[in-house]
Amino acid sequence: MEAGAAEKEEEEWEEGGRRNLVRALLNKICPATHQEIIRQFIALDVSSNEKYLEHVVEAVLEATTDYSIYCPLIANLCQSQITHDLSKYRGASAFRAALFLRFERAFIDLKAIPLHTSTANEFKRRKFGAMILFGHLFNAQLISARLIKRCFAELLKTSLTRLVDGSERLICTEDIDEDSIYCGLKLMEIVGKNVENSKEFCATFLDQWIEILEKAKPFFTRRIRCFVARTVELKDNGWVVKTRD
Repeated sequence: MEAGAAEKEEEEWEEGGRRNLVRALLNKICPATHQEIIRQFIALDVSSNEKYLEHVVEAVLEATTDYSIYCPLIANLCQSQITHDLSKYRGASAFRAALFLRFERAFIDLKAIPLHTSTANEFKRRKFGAMILFGHLFNAQLISARLIKRCFAELLKTSLTRLVDGSERLICTEDIDEDSIYCGLKLMEIVGKNVENSKEFCATFLDQWIEILEKAKPFFTRRIRCFVARTVELKDNGWVVKTRD
């Protein structure tokens, strides 16, 4: 085997090994282990080698999608890595930059793939996982309001009314992407309190989206109508989940 080919094979093995190592760590994350997992993840110093970052970020997003119940813990891991980078690399974090780049690709990739295919559904799952992760990172003040606004616009866009024959209404029920709207409502639950307290959003930002969703409710299934009602109740309660006595 030629030297160049051998080096390339070794690089591919190292890249795959790094991704598998990160994935193996994230497979173990849970409330009891997450502090130790964070310690081991930071010890990998993933931002020191930008060549591996794409694989590391992909593994993080895979875990976010596959273990959505632990998304807050994965977000805490990302927060810890970014904070570590900002301290070590004088205010820069290659890990955060790689996350942002992957987030941008989530929009581009999905547009290039035919809808209602297994590939499109997988990209959609990854996109949703990325947006929920970014919601938690926004709460940690690690990403901008601009990205969260873009998340809402992307996730809730199929609930927007349009002028049809001079009337403001949805074109048809089939245009609505309920999976996307569900994810948008989930994002609203995660970031709602901080959005309302942020000067980077207008005071009526969430009210405007809720008004849009209320108008579109006749076109939703019962599941989404109930989720909209639950989100409105949560907002009215100051984003505090009521506990049953």
